[in-house]
Amino acid sequence: MDLTGLASYEVMRKWVDRLFALYAQAPAPGFQKVTQAQLLRADRQAFVRISEQVTGSLKSYAGARKPLDPLIERLESDMTVTYFMLHIPAGHGRSGSSADKGDKDKKRPEPSAGVKGKRRDPVPQSLKGMRSRSPQGDAIGFGYNLVSCKQGSSCPRRHVCAVPGCCKAHPQTEYQ
Repeated sequence: MDLTGLASYEVMRKWVDRLFALYAQAPAPGFQKVTQAQLLRADRQAFVRISEQVTGSLKSYAGARKPLDPLIERLESDMTVTYFMLHIPAGHGRSGSSADKGDKDKKRPEPSAGVKGKRRDPVPQSLKGMRSRSPQGDAIGFGYNLVSCKQGSSCPRRHVCAVPGCCKAHPQTEYQ
């Protein structure tokens, strides 16, 4: 960013240091450590937010601040970005706890003949911790939440936010 004249080295270094500080932060009891996937989602969302806010030219002039410096400095307080760096309760996702191992030993009921081979909805790595089903039990569109669904209104999945407790008509990238 510094070499292209878009943002100064100091501002980018401060932002990267902030992300890694959140990544290295010890979780509270009952919560998981922030994952690399969360770190990558936060970084991706940061660039989405910057692209939404850029207006005008990105040309920098001698003696003036780099054009993205003020936008990057505001990312630290942008909840749409820092949301992805929150610690997730330990019961969500994979963990090595003995309670999880005990669940593996339980026998699962065999699927009936009508739904043979039907599996749970696998949540993409970038959406771990998000909902896969609406409160009504409908499958939530992962492509829609990752802004990659090409089916539009013909998509068989519900186009609602996958953030737990939201389920509003917007992708999780626009969760507020």
